[in-house]
Amino acid sequence: MAGRIEEDLHRTRPTLSVVVPAHNEAQSLPRLVDEIVAALMPLCVGSSGDYEGQRIQIKLDEPSGRVLAKQASRPLKNGFEIVIVDDGSTDATRDVLRELQVEYPELRPIVLERNIGQSGALVVGIGKARGKWIAMLDADLQNDPADLAKLWKSVAGYDAALGFRVNRRDPASKRWIGRIANRVRNIVLGQGVRDTGCSLRIVKRSAMIGLPSFRGMHRFIGSLLIRDGRRFVQVPVGHRPRINGKTHYSIWNRSIQVIVDLFGVWWLCRRALPRVIDRLESEAESFRGDGFATTTARRRGTERWID
Repeated sequence: MAGRIEEDLHRTRPTLSVVVPAHNEAQSLPRLVDEIVAALMPLCVGSSGDYEGQRIQIKLDEPSGRVLAKQASRPLKNGFEIVIVDDGSTDATRDVLRELQVEYPELRPIVLERNIGQSGALVVGIGKARGKWIAMLDADLQNDPADLAKLWKSVAGYDAALGFRVNRRDPASKRWIGRIANRVRNIVLGQGVRDTGCSLRIVKRSAMIGLPSFRGMHRFIGSLLIRDGRRFVQVPVGHRPRINGKTHYSIWNRSIQVIVDLFGVWWLCRRALPRVIDRLESEAESFRGDGFATTTARRRGTERWID
């Protein structure tokens, strides 16, 4: 059965690609991959007969898990894949990924020979991802993969679902800097993104590949979606303390460098061309009687909060 699942995952394009940049996170990766699979595999049950077999029962370890999964209102019809980008790690990340790939056929590791940063690794992963939707989260286990199911349910009818962290489990100084930085971003850009620093999100692939790429762009994905006239919903998600490794960020790349990037994003937003004709996406298309496809211009990006 496991072999059949692996064969089908490679033959079909998955509905969802989970893209995770990882730099020196070897200790966190086994638990991370296991939790992603545990969160998303139930959503595949009932959408494809191949996902109703032995492997799911082993992962959930609860017969009731299959019953709950069959009641999912928004299944992953073609399953999912996990794209972990090893961003030039110097620890055992590469070896751990190789071992995990044997156990998890959903896993597609990408190894970069040198470190290019979180935004660069994210762009590489999205470029290699095959899913129509892209989920993103950090590799340090502070994001809870269980929230991916909540985001997936909430994204229906939108171009993206962005998480915002509640009960953030970081040192007080880090939380304080984050709140100030978030408020400054929203004031300068005239937007209402609740948590620009939250990496947990699901975005339509066609929306992601149209965003400008630059160092630090991962902090401005919500702002850039608004720039492109995309609609998104903001969803509360959990947050956990870091248990392995150490943070890759400092006062420089969390504040001073972000200010420089902020004015660059402000310029991009001010100089953006209006989206008069959108990409031909199924939900935006309408057909005139003469058979020509037409699309309507999107409004400026709107957002909704779920409390």
